[in-house]
Amino acid sequence: MDKKVCLIAGVGPGTGMECANRFSKGGYQVAMVARDRKRLNSLEKDIDDAHGYECDVSDLDQLVETAKKVASELGNPSVVIHNAVAGNIDGGGASRFMESDPTRLEHNFRV
Repeated sequence: MDKKVCLIAGVGPGTGMECANRFSKGGYQVAMVARDRKRLNSLEKDIDDAHGYECDVSDLDQLVETAKKVASELGNPSVVIHNAVAGNIDGGGASRFMESDPTRLEHNFRV
């Protein structure tokens, strides 16, 4: 039986990475989608059956092509996790949510 596929958009050093670990341990092939190729290469070595796909999910054309590539190489995902954001909520360093620029928040929600 083929393994199920979990696609995670937005695999960074926190939640995305932990989701990839969890689904890998649960027997899934994991398609990790992120902008940082270097990080993806490292995670591919550390996480069993994880496959990195460099993509800026805010670019619809890139996202569509990446989804097609994942489906072709691994199969159609049975689980999709959207964990991507365009950057920090304040556009730079850490800040309190209620003090964030609403236009930055909206931009992140559109990703």
